[in-house]
Amino acid sequence: MSCLLSFDGILYIINYYTVILYYIIILYYINLIFLYITLYYINTILILNHIILYYIIIILYCIVLSCYVILYYYIILYIILLYTILCYVVLLLLFYYIMLFLYYIVLYYMYYIMFYIYIYYFEKQLTILLIYISNT
Repeated sequence: MSCLLSFDGILYIINYYTVILYYIIILYYINLIFLYITLYYINTILILNHIILYYIIIILYCIVLSCYVILYYYIILYIILLYTILCYVVLLLLFYYIMLFLYYIVLYYMYYIMFYIYIYYFEKQLTILLIYISNT
């Protein structure tokens, strides 16, 4: 779990899902080629009446489509992962700016309080000095 929270763990997950996206792109082009071949053979099958070959092509095409359903699930997971990382970065930035804002507020009030403490003690010292001067 600590590996997933580290930056290396996030990069590992991004690389893993990027490989899956490359696999999806390759499968998409294979599917286009397969669709072209299917349409070509459907025309010849309708002419030749080879029903068994027609069913084999339909079954292979359904297998490719089922692979797509699984891979679209991985695409959704990839989007959720990127959204989670984006939210994580935004929350870190938000936390950073909130802490910076609180730091400046505390700094401002600290100087404000120190200024009044300094004025109070300076006034007290000045009063003691004036009393001393007036007594002499």
